[in-house]
Amino acid sequence: MGLSIPGPALNRRNLQGIYAPRSSRATFVGGAQPPGESEVQRMNPQRVAMILKVTGWKMLREGSFNLNLPDRAVLDSLLELRPVWTEVGSSVIYPSPFKHIPIQRGPYLYYRGEVNVHCEPRDILIRRPSNPIMNRAELYAPFSIAEELQFGGGECLSVVARD
Repeated sequence: MGLSIPGPALNRRNLQGIYAPRSSRATFVGGAQPPGESEVQRMNPQRVAMILKVTGWKMLREGSFNLNLPDRAVLDSLLELRPVWTEVGSSVIYPSPFKHIPIQRGPYLYYRGEVNVHCEPRDILIRRPSNPIMNRAELYAPFSIAEELQFGGGECLSVVARD
């Protein structure tokens, strides 16, 4: 019987939060709201291309899955991991009058992660801004996390972020 020597341990952080279908909560003069992630992705094909590159996915499901975390310490626990990609805020295009948002919140840090869908671990990408205004992580996947889990909003979800 041979002795098994494990490889290097992965750093992991468990994140548990509540699904919030829409991240932008503010309404501005004239009823305008900041764009949702689907619109931001359409305006920033370089973001989608880089997500596909760092994950090896063939496609990205449009938009993101917003995970409201219980406090800033949980969000900040991601900072103990190495991001797989850092997106400079000034490289992200937003429509007027919201052009300041990615500059204020960025750079954006992206981490590998996984979520269990029907008892099967599935790869995801987890994003947090360097300068968050909320305790929220955004999740990206090549599938609709909400549809796969049959979530409509307000449900609790645990994910794992890893190096």
